[in-house]
Amino acid sequence: MTQRTLADAIVPTPDIFDVAIIGGGASGVLTAIHLAKAANAPLRIAIIESRAELGKGMAYSTTCPEHRLNVVAGRMSAFEADPDHFLRYLNRYRGAESLQFPFSGSCYFASRETYGRYLSQTLDDSLVTPGCSLVILRDEVVRIASGETSQIELASGSRLTAATVVLAIGNFLREFALGDPVTEETHVVKTPWDQGALSHIAPDETVLVLGGGLSMVDAVIELAARGHSATIHILSRHGLRPLPHAVPGQVKGIDLDALLAQSVRGRARMLRAHARLAQANGAPWQWVMDTIRPHSEALWVSLDAAEQRRFLRLISRFWDVHRHRIAPQIAAQLSVLETQGRVRYHAGHVRDLQAVGSGWQVGFRPKARDGIESLVVDHVLNCTGLQTNIERIASPLIRDLVSQGAIRSGPHHLGLDTDSDGRIRDHAGRANDRFFALGTLRIGQAWESVAVPELRKQAQTIAAQIMSSQQTMRTAESAAGPAG
Repeated sequence: MTQRTLADAIVPTPDIFDVAIIGGGASGVLTAIHLAKAANAPLRIAIIESRAELGKGMAYSTTCPEHRLNVVAGRMSAFEADPDHFLRYLNRYRGAESLQFPFSGSCYFASRETYGRYLSQTLDDSLVTPGCSLVILRDEVVRIASGETSQIELASGSRLTAATVVLAIGNFLREFALGDPVTEETHVVKTPWDQGALSHIAPDETVLVLGGGLSMVDAVIELAARGHSATIHILSRHGLRPLPHAVPGQVKGIDLDALLAQSVRGRARMLRAHARLAQANGAPWQWVMDTIRPHSEALWVSLDAAEQRRFLRLISRFWDVHRHRIAPQIAAQLSVLETQGRVRYHAGHVRDLQAVGSGWQVGFRPKARDGIESLVVDHVLNCTGLQTNIERIASPLIRDLVSQGAIRSGPHHLGLDTDSDGRIRDHAGRANDRFFALGTLRIGQAWESVAVPELRKQAQTIAAQIMSSQQTMRTAESAAGPAG
């Protein structure tokens, strides 16, 4: 496969592609990799991405070596059928990195920066199919007009035509605001995902982190690596601590059919019972979650709408903290920081946020207690997670697609509405055979739709659907014979 890059160029006449992938982060690059692998005939692919490097996106663009993957290396291959692919990359390119941590092989948690490079290298290695081409456009899509083909307009003024479009636009941060609608005056001023944002925080300045999930972990670990010594307050609704991975393993005796037959509460009781039994037999509770991990989508889609709402209201945060765990070494570091008093956890809801001098005064209602407590800090970091409601995503493209009726919200206003193969449904519920989505945009349909094991499966499925469609068109054209 040949590759060329169009950087900051305005194409005067439409360029025509078989597939246009909107977004060059992990999900977009995985889609291109699997298209290249599945291609059995000439194929023109375009990736439209504004970032300088492919494969990075929000998650893997970090340059902080302390930012680690939250999944062991043995489960991060780009190919489900070749689980050791990433491990071979580490042995080839980053052999010395594993000396930094005691785990090795499939129990090793690589840096996220390394994984971004792996995705880029794997894409390069995949570009071998004769007659296929990949064009990278450093640009941003602002409009897609669908018909027999899709007409794609870019921020630079360029236009191109594609037979099939894949939305792989990655993640959007939830904007923290005190009130609805969001107003500029109530925005928290920093996010840990801004490159260099934390470098402006002095070691002796106090910090309040809003949110207790994985982005909070990144912020605290990076601050600690920079020598931060003042108190870091962490405020979340439940005040839960991130939980560590154990050495990977499985448990026996979980009857999946029996589990699927239960309500949300019944499933929670069954899983707690299995966790107690595992620990009684000398196994970590994490093995229970590892055992049901491949069935996460089935667990979600088997619930009716009312039970899904009950899960979102009562269980989802507890599920997340047990399911989306962190490297044991990172968890140990957080525990030491808490023991030293450098990290303090608070459970509650923010009620008031005011600028005081050069800092902030934050009022919050503690969980299960009356009254309002307050904290005065020098900096506030927004780690409240991802925005999954498309009606609140600050994207001109998403807003335009909504206004066209080309997309609609997924179940419970989570992501887009798609079918099980990733075809996007329009406002009337019709699935478009030439318009696909993967990643966070599929969260309402699949629930577990953000980790690499899900992304690679979705990318492979979409690639297979596209290649099948291409084959059908070629067969039809061959049967019709030459025109005229």
